[in-house]
Amino acid sequence: MIETTWTRWLTALWLLTLPVDSEKLPAPNLFTEVQNAAVQLQLMDWHQRSMILYRFGDVVGDMRLLRVYYRDLRGAPLVQDADEFPDCKQTDEALNFNRNFRTWLTRRRDMLYDFWDTLRDANREYYYVGTRRSALKRLRGLLGDECYYRREMPPPAPYWRFQRID
Repeated sequence: MIETTWTRWLTALWLLTLPVDSEKLPAPNLFTEVQNAAVQLQLMDWHQRSMILYRFGDVVGDMRLLRVYYRDLRGAPLVQDADEFPDCKQTDEALNFNRNFRTWLTRRRDMLYDFWDTLRDANREYYYVGTRRSALKRLRGLLGDECYYRREMPPPAPYWRFQRID
C-alpha cells in the first residue's frame, strides 16, 4: 500500500486526538507529520519542533503532552483572535494605569479605615483613658484641626463611587 501525504496527515491527526492515556505512538517516520498537525491545530509553535517529538526517548511524554493540549484547548479561540484586541504596548499601558489606580484606591481605602478605626479606639469605654486620648490625638492629626473641632468625619467608604440601584 502506498502511503500518501493525505493518509500520513490523517494518521497524525488521529494520533493527536486519541485519549491522553492512549499507548498508540507514531512511527518515527510520522514525527514530522504529527508536529505539522500539532502546529496547524495550534497545539504547539513552530519553534517547539526542536523540543517536542524531537528525541525518540521522549515520544511517550511528548504525545501525552500534545494530547493534553488537544483536550484542554478544544473550543479555545485561535491565537489570531488576539490580533483584534489592543496590542502588547497598549495592554502594558492599561495594566500600568490599573496598577497605579489600585495602589491609589488601596491607600485611600486604608486612609478611610484609619479614620474610623481610630475613632473606634477613642469611643471604647473599656479602653484605658490614656489609650482613648492617644486615639483622639491621632484622629485630630488625621482629620486636621478644622474638621476635628467641627466633628466632621469622612465617609467610611467612598460613597461617591457607588452607583445607585433601585
